[in-house]
Amino acid sequence: IIVRNTLVMYDREHAKVGFWKTNCSDLWARLHDSGVSPSSPDSDSSPDVSPMVNPYHIAPGSKVGSIIFYMSLNVKYYKLEPHITELTQLIALELNVDSSQVNLLDFTAEANGSLTIWSITPPKPAEYMSKAAASNIIARIAEDEIHLPKFFGKRRISNWYIESNPNRTWWQNYMTVVTIFILLLVFGFSGFVTWWLRRYKRHIDIAYRPVGSAAPEQELQPL
Repeated sequence: IIVRNTLVMYDREHAKVGFWKTNCSDLWARLHDSGVSPSSPDSDSSPDVSPMVNPYHIAPGSKVGSIIFYMSLNVKYYKLEPHITELTQLIALELNVDSSQVNLLDFTAEANGSLTIWSITPPKPAEYMSKAAASNIIARIAEDEIHLPKFFGKRRISNWYIESNPNRTWWQNYMTVVTIFILLLVFGFSGFVTWWLRRYKRHIDIAYRPVGSAAPEQELQPL
């Protein structure tokens, strides 16, 4: 599928969809030069014309665990590193997702700038992204709709693809809930121990007199 100088590829073995920006005119010319001849006009049967497929369409039955894309920035590594958090929030804003869904997978220095690899994951606690949301994100990436301030210099998205396996584990999805539950158990147990120690201390403070021991005489109060 070739749309807007983008070649869309599907890897059946690994169940991945990849996108490669290239010059489609040159690619089309190479296909013709390699011996692919058009159908003869005198042919009795006309060739089947398939409708144009949406390049951002997710095939039925496919699951989107995450969307990975590579972005090069014309900013040196040491200048970009302190602004990674800001860059993450800007990408989330441009892709219309929550900042918690944007994860930096790799960050390396290049000759004239920096190469960053990003992962867009489903909103917590979901393991997979809806097809509509995934198509919208891919469309924004493919259409180069990630606009950044001038500080980050020129940007270039070189590759992006879909991961079918979930990018987060069960622990990552429910870490907050489990942490709150553990804290409640700890505080509850601490409160019980404190209450028991105070009660035990009150019993110790009561004076103990053995049976038959002399006790101070007290006058009986008149009725």
